[in-house]
Amino acid sequence: MRKETRSEVFNRLSSARKKKLVEAFISLRKIINKSNYSFTQEQCVEFIKLIDEQRKITLSVMDREFKRSKITTEERINFIPYSFLK
Repeated sequence: MRKETRSEVFNRLSSARKKKLVEAFISLRKIINKSNYSFTQEQCVEFIKLIDEQRKITLSVMDREFKRSKITTEERINFIPYSFLK
């Protein structure tokens, strides 16, 4: 059995992660339903702020990769805010 190339691994993993991302947005839209839940506009805005923040971080990591500016594993991990998980 031949070993997958790095490109093939990326394609396989990115396909699965894109699917998970779409599923997460669908799940988010499901809870933003006033007939089932009680929430404020400010609570909804928190979701959008988090999405925007993560998008900016992801773009920053991608930019550094394409510019061949080395990013250490520690820096990459520090990009991930865990505060929202608490």
